[in-house]
Amino acid sequence: RGSGKKRAAIIVTNRKIDVIMNSKVSNEDMVLAEFITDGGAIKFWAASLYLEYDNDIEEQLSTVDTLLTQVKPGDGYLLAMDSNSRSVAWFDHFTNSRGVFLELFLAAKALYILNEDVQMPTFETMNGSSNIDLTVASEIMLKLVSEWTLETEESASDHNYITFQIGNVHKKNCGCINSGYLFNSYKADWELFESKLKLYLTNDIQRSHDNKGGNKTDVFNESDLIRKIQWCPDLEKQVECLSSVIEKACLDAIPVVRKSNRPNQKSVPWWTRELTNIRKQVNYKRRRYQRTRNNAEMREQLKREYYQIKNEYKTKLKTAKMDSWRTFCLNTDKNNPWGIAYKAAAGKVKPATVLTTIHTPSGSYTTDLKETLEIIMDKFIPKDIVSEDEEMHLDIRQLVKKEIETANDVPFTVDEVGIALLQSHPHKTPGEDGITNYILQKVFQCIAQLITAIYNECLSRGIFPKLWKSSKVVPILKPGKKNLETPAKYRPICLLPTAGKLLEKLMINRIMHFLYQQNVLSDKQYGFKPQSNTTDALLAVKDFVESSLSSKMQVLLISLDVEGAFDAAWWPAILWQLQVYKCPKNLYKLTEDYFSGRSARLKMETCEVKRKVTRGCPQGSCSGPGFWIIQFDSLLKLAYPPNSTAVAFADDYLLMVAGRSIAELEVKANDILKQISDWSVISRINFSKEKSCVLYVARRLSAVDLCLKVNNFQLKVVEEFKYLGVTLNSAWNWNSHIKAVTDKCIGFVNTLSRSAKVHWGLGQDALRVIYEGAFIPMVLYGIPIWIDGLNRTYNRRRLNSIQRVMAIRMIRGYTTISHDAACILAGICPIYAKAKQLAMEGLAVRGRKVSGISVENLDLPVPFRCWPHPATGNALKIVETDPNLLPPADFYIYTDGSRILDKVGCAFVVYSDGSIMAEAEFRLGPLCSNNQAELFAILEVLKWLVDLELGERRREVLILTDSQVSLDVLANRKKQTFLPFHIRELLNQLKEKAEIRFSWTEAHIGTAGNERADSLAKKAALNLELEESYSRNPLSSLHSHCNERSFQEWDQLWKNSTKGQLTRQFFPSVYERLKLPFSPTHIHTYTHTYIHTYIHTYIHTYIHTHIHTYIHTYIQTGDKMADSDKDVVFNSAIKKLIKVTEKSGNLKSELRQDILDAVNVLHALFEGIKTEISAQNEVIKSMAPNQGEGFKQH
Repeated sequence: RGSGKKRAAIIVTNRKIDVIMNSKVSNEDMVLAEFITDGGAIKFWAASLYLEYDNDIEEQLSTVDTLLTQVKPGDGYLLAMDSNSRSVAWFDHFTNSRGVFLELFLAAKALYILNEDVQMPTFETMNGSSNIDLTVASEIMLKLVSEWTLETEESASDHNYITFQIGNVHKKNCGCINSGYLFNSYKADWELFESKLKLYLTNDIQRSHDNKGGNKTDVFNESDLIRKIQWCPDLEKQVECLSSVIEKACLDAIPVVRKSNRPNQKSVPWWTRELTNIRKQVNYKRRRYQRTRNNAEMREQLKREYYQIKNEYKTKLKTAKMDSWRTFCLNTDKNNPWGIAYKAAAGKVKPATVLTTIHTPSGSYTTDLKETLEIIMDKFIPKDIVSEDEEMHLDIRQLVKKEIETANDVPFTVDEVGIALLQSHPHKTPGEDGITNYILQKVFQCIAQLITAIYNECLSRGIFPKLWKSSKVVPILKPGKKNLETPAKYRPICLLPTAGKLLEKLMINRIMHFLYQQNVLSDKQYGFKPQSNTTDALLAVKDFVESSLSSKMQVLLISLDVEGAFDAAWWPAILWQLQVYKCPKNLYKLTEDYFSGRSARLKMETCEVKRKVTRGCPQGSCSGPGFWIIQFDSLLKLAYPPNSTAVAFADDYLLMVAGRSIAELEVKANDILKQISDWSVISRINFSKEKSCVLYVARRLSAVDLCLKVNNFQLKVVEEFKYLGVTLNSAWNWNSHIKAVTDKCIGFVNTLSRSAKVHWGLGQDALRVIYEGAFIPMVLYGIPIWIDGLNRTYNRRRLNSIQRVMAIRMIRGYTTISHDAACILAGICPIYAKAKQLAMEGLAVRGRKVSGISVENLDLPVPFRCWPHPATGNALKIVETDPNLLPPADFYIYTDGSRILDKVGCAFVVYSDGSIMAEAEFRLGPLCSNNQAELFAILEVLKWLVDLELGERRREVLILTDSQVSLDVLANRKKQTFLPFHIRELLNQLKEKAEIRFSWTEAHIGTAGNERADSLAKKAALNLELEESYSRNPLSSLHSHCNERSFQEWDQLWKNSTKGQLTRQFFPSVYERLKLPFSPTHIHTYTHTYIHTYIHTYIHTYIHTHIHTYIHTYIQTGDKMADSDKDVVFNSAIKKLIKVTEKSGNLKSELRQDILDAVNVLHALFEGIKTEISAQNEVIKSMAPNQGEGFKQH
């Protein structure tokens, strides 16, 4: 805790110890925590203390005294302190003034020093040693602490290790079962699991009944078991029996996960054998030095040797850490860029949740772990107190108890249950039973009909089994809330039994489908809704504000934050809404039972707190978001007056009011807020005073004095606030948002830069993936809303500056490279052009008009209100086949699609009884994709089957395609564009007539059917006389069009840029650069060429112009130097020049000076040559004419 340098800490590695830190007194130099272990038998407090030598010890001891007041009377405690105080009382050589004060303090507090005289100092350097590290205990702790000693093991610190034991030490560690994942499904024997599961089902369920439902037998009979369950009056007992059977089968066939109380021996990845060896040497030298006492000279020599090897050890430790980090970063490639380097930069490294003492409702601090857990659970699990009901609440409670008179929904189907199960993450943290989704999937594969039958019994009887209503609460520390001292610092995650979550999912899917089909939910809700996201909500806000401003009105944006949100949902209000919506009877009864008899518990190793749950939607449940939307819907349907509306994303509510004057705004807003206050009372929802606020928006801003109230508190007026991740301000100019984005990204880039050095670190490929997958989404989140803000030059410069830093890191270039050149070298589109591209795409996919883009013929998803009932959905049957040995079928149908440039076609071929029965070919629009062609062929096959007279016998059909992508799209129920949607419709239509299976077949291996379909598809693509059968443009064509427009704009910006003139010599256009792959080799090649071209420019300027003239003037006057001599001189000069410049770190600023220095060297060189030639000329003159001429030539 605290913002200063941390000098005190407590680290706990034993998972069997519960710890809670006292947040009231803990800071940088003092940490106090309560420890509970051994089932609560051992309970004590411990503090880590650092007493600064330069500070007044009396003041420090006064702080320690305050710390000790936090310990409950009767509890024992330990103090481990670096006291910076010396005293013979703890076996030091003398007592100083600080030691005197500390002695008196310990005596006054009845504290006992545990240090023993072990003939070793606790603190030791080359300059001396002392015993300044103390272990102090209260009287209660004396009987628990034993074996205090100083370790001879090297600590790589000036302080020596102090060890002692508390309580009884169990030498043998058998490990403990982890309460999360109980079973290691990766090492399961699934054949054994299936046999055991069926055996136990036969024994435990079938034999527990009499012969009414069938004959008693040892043979597994699923149909017989289903009848037994349907006739059994006690469904709860059957569910408990099924859970027990699954658990027993898991114990027999799946290894149990056991975790040691302590972490692995090698707890760091950088430890090496070399470090182990050198540590042994350090320990040896240390022991020799410490044990030599009678020979002062030898002791001094050994001391020097010890500190020498100790320093070497510390250096190697630091080097090993850095080398390990470098290796990790270098190994982070484009296939796995989202490791710790990225997470650290993005702030996504989740810290361990450390429980601390917190404020109670009265304002005091909690005093121990039990009280803290109680307060946390009171916050997490609020109570529905009937005694606080007003008359309206009592009426609602009576209304929801009445029998609802609506039709029942149809039973669940096997395919419906299987699809819902596959949509869940297989290894998500399970509930207390330890059964993961992956294990449940294996169970479902064995007994799908039985599982479906149990869920249908729950639906028909209106029973949600009690076993599935119990949740385990796990508190998760919220980001940025570490130093908060209230329960709000934690987020409660409820771990529920997986089988119960699956029933929840089936239930809420049915309810939400019914509500969507009936079109009863408000369009103002954008959260947890298919085909909508935060951008849609923000566009609605933008449309309202800009429409109002253009009409010369002023706007109030009122953000209301719901306290507790999901935890505050009131169950009677949800049930009342379901009655109003005429929810199907069986779904309503199941929901009603779901909201009864629920419980939650927060369990530590030594204590737990249980609560009866009476309200709220559990965070971590499948139904929570849907039920919250249902309750919140009535708020969005209030009678909003003209020029006012609301937007919500889950619980993020924004009221928008427009008016001609401040007075009109205030009256209108207060009228709506009165309705909202009344709604909140009825729904038992409270709004947060601290987080709710008002933003005044106008073309001409002026000071406003508004009095707006909700829930009897006045809303504060702000100049800006963040809504759904976008900062809105009073001027409505997006400057605040762009500044906030750049500030956030600067931190991200700077942190990432630590892992992307010039000569080592994250590779360029990994950085490029991070750039495209994290940096761009972070910077340009919500860009369709605030794209207008980039019309201002200074906003574009803000974004350019952070993009430039990222680009320089990607190319590992120098800091002097301009933004324009860096983008070209990195091959990344300038941020402004990229922003315009994403904004165009974002608006176009929402059907909004965009200049130069046609949105009428886009292949957009089918509206979710048109989706079929969940029970009609069939799981796609995909089988593996051998092309040389196909399974029996009435029809073998091969499909294929082909795209040749902008010509697209597809075809299918039907084989029956070994010969071609039918074939067809189709041409698609020029913008259609190959995947669309593959899917369209499948669609036409199904239409052909619908039109075919199949007779009364159910036919077997095998459709073979060489497109795995098409099969993946059809298997993914979330893909609801035109072709997959209508293919599923036809499959459902044909399910009574035909058993249709799909299989992937490898292309171009000589399979006759595949080759024939491929030939027909190519023929159809090139046959322009064939009428187009399908012309919906895929979203990929929109992306390609917008991408090309951004490249064109980038190319124009590059050609008009005054920056990067030398780079332009290599890449005169963007398209020239994009022809090259993004590769470190290419970048380094360019950099090498860049440097030498730059050098050549100056060589030509200074050497050719100045030095060549110099030579002619001073050297060649009268006598001509040989060409070979000139070559030697110039080559030597150039080599010298290049050698100097290559050492330069800053090319543009330092290169010129280096070249000038080199030129001065050349001047001196040629001066020497001139002097030498002059001297030789004098010698020649003194020689005979014939001798002199020969010497001269030589």
